[in-house]
Amino acid sequence: MKKIAFYALAAFAALCAGCSKDAATDVPAAGGKYTLPEVSATLDKPGHDSRTGLGTNQVVNWSNKDRIAVVNLATNTVYQYELISGQGTSVGKFEPVNAPAAFDDIADIKAVYPAIAATVADGKLSFSLNCDYDEARRTEYNVLSWSKDSPYAFSNNDIKVSYNIPDFNSADDAAKVNFKFRQLATWCAFTFDFTATEYTRESMESMTVTTTAGTKKIAGTAQVDLTDPVAPVLGEATESSVTWTFNSPASLAAPVGKSLMLFPGVDNDRLKISVKTNLHTFTFYATSQQALDAGMVLRFPINVDANFTAGAADTDFAYTVETNANIPKYYYYGTENCYLLAADATSVEIDATPYESNVYFEKTATPAADKAAASAALVWYEGFATEPSVGALSGNKFTVGVNAGEHGNALVAVKDAAGKILWSYHIWKPEIAVGEGLLPYAVTSSDTYQVMPIALGALNKATVATDGAASNDTNAKSFGLYYQWGRKDPLGRPGTITASGDAYAATTFKDAELGGKWNAATNMLDLETYLTSGEEGNDTKMIQWATENPTKFIWVADGKCNNSWTDKINDNLWGNPTGYNYPKGSALKKSIYDPCPAGYRVAPKDLWLNFTNTKTNVSASTEPTRKEGFNAVNYNTMGTQRGYFFCYAGWQDAATVDFYPASGYRNRISGALTGVGSYGYYWSSAPYGAGSVNGGSLYFSASSVYPLGSSSRAYGFPVRCVRE
Repeated sequence: MKKIAFYALAAFAALCAGCSKDAATDVPAAGGKYTLPEVSATLDKPGHDSRTGLGTNQVVNWSNKDRIAVVNLATNTVYQYELISGQGTSVGKFEPVNAPAAFDDIADIKAVYPAIAATVADGKLSFSLNCDYDEARRTEYNVLSWSKDSPYAFSNNDIKVSYNIPDFNSADDAAKVNFKFRQLATWCAFTFDFTATEYTRESMESMTVTTTAGTKKIAGTAQVDLTDPVAPVLGEATESSVTWTFNSPASLAAPVGKSLMLFPGVDNDRLKISVKTNLHTFTFYATSQQALDAGMVLRFPINVDANFTAGAADTDFAYTVETNANIPKYYYYGTENCYLLAADATSVEIDATPYESNVYFEKTATPAADKAAASAALVWYEGFATEPSVGALSGNKFTVGVNAGEHGNALVAVKDAAGKILWSYHIWKPEIAVGEGLLPYAVTSSDTYQVMPIALGALNKATVATDGAASNDTNAKSFGLYYQWGRKDPLGRPGTITASGDAYAATTFKDAELGGKWNAATNMLDLETYLTSGEEGNDTKMIQWATENPTKFIWVADGKCNNSWTDKINDNLWGNPTGYNYPKGSALKKSIYDPCPAGYRVAPKDLWLNFTNTKTNVSASTEPTRKEGFNAVNYNTMGTQRGYFFCYAGWQDAATVDFYPASGYRNRISGALTGVGSYGYYWSSAPYGAGSVNGGSLYFSASSVYPLGSSSRAYGFPVRCVRE
């Protein structure tokens, strides 16, 4: 085969593609008397610049199925070539995807990378940088894996054109041709470090780079000036700024590296670099110490409150911060969302004083007198034989009365003058004094936690039946209420240990329009239908909607809206947004949406580590050893009492056990109660991990125990509360 060698001086991230291509041929195609049936590409200066993938020690390597383009300027034709060998090395061999490049004069040929970024018209070659290419163009170039999140993403990090045109007189000269690449833009590598600030709870969603004056053309599309065949240069670009919105927000709990390619043009101009998180926009100002010249690699370390400090916009190495325009003010009413009543209590006073929270949903005690409620009312109750009474709202307070000998759950709410719910409160009156039987969980990654012995909303504990039979009545009472991750209001409780489908405890709804069942059509919302496509601030909209509709289950079709009832992910709802890093319990702050009673909060993600022998997830396979990794005193209770007596302190220590019923879950697609008696799920207060759309959870079944589980946030799971 005839070969052309390409020497690349600059690089970038993997261009993942795959396709079937026609066999290479020496038969000339339309467009010229010569063809290039096979080409090779080799680094001129290994380890100096960038190309498709960075290997160890910054050595540049080609990646699987990378594509380059060979452009015929005389015929305005682009030919695609794909890597067939040399993956992971600096020397690659390429074959044409379809027809090989055809030409009459080698001077008309240019090699370009990346193939998808180049266009040719009227004999002029142009490049576009930092593009979010549409699906049609990605399909044309077989770019199947599209990641804007990689720090070396190809759409943001390259522009190379071949130079040094060789002599070419016949087809036999093809083996002697040597094209070299020249990078024509500047690779700017930014590292944002917020780890010494309070902003680590946020996630970076996009970045914008421009100049302070906003006049220099540093992005968009530029034509390549080929007047000097050995020194191609870029003409003026079309855009004065470039914005890169990420597919997945990047947590600020660790430094974030992002890179952009910029066209030359900034020469001692002050750069303006804006970073938008889910809550704030930070703008950094600095004069580059080097010009944005062709082929340069510039690194910009931005350490917030270190080399960049808060200051005026006209000051070098200063930054400003503003709350995003789509973040509304959030209000909460009173100090608690759940009131835990003693077994003999007959009334409780509810505080509905309005306050304004901060952007992290933390309590501030900042008064909001103009948001005062107009009335109070009962929304629903279950378990109580007698309907709880709700007194009139007076001075931002009202009283709820219950019978001394009765136990159950209720939801009461305060409303505005038009009858809209402003806030709601869970009344919980169990049969036992849960605050006096706290269990010390010490085998965690972060702290020792005092844990309530039953789930939030449960009425009693389960005990091991001495005859090995199920104690259904007691176990049913050990079932807690169900919560979607981050919501403060409970959504029902099953009635019996064998419950399935829609079988909830008898619940009385006070408003006729609420319907008689927790997952009736009147108590469901189809999130995808409710939201407008591309709507900004979906999380803020849905948080407000959930507050005003505390009985409604928000269901999400599979694969839609991040499988979350908020659509846009918000990790701050339960006050532990970086809980996967296991901060000390004392460092956490209870959020305004935490559903636990005074002095308690939702369990941290590492609470259940001692439930397996490995302190990690355990899946069993074959009998009789399949449950050897489960730290429970009696494996058979899953079959008899539909749950496990897990050991929270030692290994299979019967003196330190805590019963977790397999109370199933509310399905995120249908809202239906599912898997009761077969599966156990319990929410933690933290997301599963940095950037994860899932919440952290405990999961168990007859064959598995996952103390570090991961579940979509639209599911309805019970909650365990721990002492603050």
